[in-house]
Amino acid sequence: MELMEIIQQIIVDPDGTYEQLDALCEKIDPFIKGLSSKIVDYIEAYASGCDRLCQSRAMAAKKMYDAYRDVGFSKNEALSLVIRDNDRLVEAIKNTRTSANRQQGA
Repeated sequence: MELMEIIQQIIVDPDGTYEQLDALCEKIDPFIKGLSSKIVDYIEAYASGCDRLCQSRAMAAKKMYDAYRDVGFSKNEALSLVIRDNDRLVEAIKNTRTSANRQQGA
C-alpha cells in the first residue's frame, strides 16, 4: 500500500484498524529518522559555533581584565571595569537593533 493510499484510508475510516497506522509509521519511519538526524547535526554544529564564540568572548574579557590589572587597577576595580564594558556593549547592541527596527518600519 502506498503512502497516499494509507493516508486516504485513515481519513475515510478513522475508526479503522491500527494496521493502517502501523503501515504509515513503517513508511515514514526512515524519513523521520533521517530528518531527526539532520536536525541533531544542525544543533551540534550550532552548539560548536557557540562554544567557539563563548571561548573568544572569554579570552577577550580575560585580556581586558589583565590589561586593567597591568596598568595598576585592583582585582575588584578591573573586574568592575570589565563588567561595565560588557554592559555598555550589550546596551550598544540593543540600541543598534532598536535603530535598525525603526528604520525598517519607516
